[in-house]
Amino acid sequence: MAALQDSVCKSCPHLGQSIFSELQEDQLDGFCSLKYVHHYKREQRIFYEGEPNLGLFILCSGKVKISRSSRFGKRQILGLAGPCGLLEEKDLFLKDQRTVSAVAMEDSVVCFVKREDFLALMKRQPQIAFRLVERLAVELEEAEGRIASLSALDVRRRLAGLLLRLAHRHGTLTSDGPLIEIELTREEIAEMTGTTHETVIRILSGFKKENLIREFQKQILLTNEERLRRIAG
Repeated sequence: MAALQDSVCKSCPHLGQSIFSELQEDQLDGFCSLKYVHHYKREQRIFYEGEPNLGLFILCSGKVKISRSSRFGKRQILGLAGPCGLLEEKDLFLKDQRTVSAVAMEDSVVCFVKREDFLALMKRQPQIAFRLVERLAVELEEAEGRIASLSALDVRRRLAGLLLRLAHRHGTLTSDGPLIEIELTREEIAEMTGTTHETVIRILSGFKKENLIREFQKQILLTNEERLRRIAG
């Protein structure tokens, strides 16, 4: 993992979706002087649950999964981050130790900003703080939705809802339907829906027989999105 300072924010194609989108060019240059850019290979750990929380990680390119261990030792995937995603930014304000782990799902580029530098930057540029609050509010709403889903919906409905969310966030529209452009194992899908991989295999097989989904080069194609929406409720 090589670390270097780099100034690519001004030309980033995802800048408009980031919390830095309202910064002027000179302000972006100031931010770039604070950050360090790291390159991670597929399956490489970015940070571990329980390690010291020294700063903020921002995903520039690639995909990262965020997970934590339950009190029974079972791994649960809390979410997937794409470009301009902040990797568990709430820990920056709440905890001195990481409450989750982050692993690259594919070759990824990640920025790191020291905690004290980022907090000082927000004081100088309050628009960053405002955008961060907006993002935290969205994540809180999504977390409440996941809790409600796990407690109230059966696994078939949870799995249908997960496929729809993944297609919305990490998919592209094809002539046959939305294609989820992430290669997920059955175990990872089980960790995202709070069930076993055997149950995931059974339900996905059922979805295939009903012509609701199709495997496409290790990715999942939603061939009947409307029916999946009805199943998800």
